[in-house]
Amino acid sequence: MTENEQQREQADRQKFEKVQVIFNAAEANVYRQRQNVLISAHGFQFPSGQSEIQTDNFPLMNKINHAIKFPDSRIEVAGHTDAAGAENINLKLSEARAAKVSKFLAEVGEIAPKRIMTRGYGETRPVASNETREGRAENRRVEIMIINE
Repeated sequence: MTENEQQREQADRQKFEKVQVIFNAAEANVYRQRQNVLISAHGFQFPSGQSEIQTDNFPLMNKINHAIKFPDSRIEVAGHTDAAGAENINLKLSEARAAKVSKFLAEVGEIAPKRIMTRGYGETRPVASNETREGRAENRRVEIMIINE
């Protein structure tokens, strides 16, 4: 590994560690995916069929805003749904959830909109069983990827 690669690796590790300490276990899990940082905000959940950000999610949204303040990184917001309902409607709903969170990050967090990408995955990436109410609630979520370039 070259010195430049070592410096890059160290910088990426420091970003991960900085983000990781912001959240408690009930709010989010933070993972490192190669040079990127994934915030799986399982404490941020949507009511079934809705994309509006609930006011009780504002404290977690503010932590997310704080966590993504890296001017040299891009942000990807991914929306997810449970498996209830039609697949095409769930895909549109997940896209709407990602768009609402992105708008919040841009307006409240003052993140430049050109740095934020949105993506909807619908019901295709569950993290829990859709057979239970609790599992479906966990699947209605957003994930934020800090993309380090």
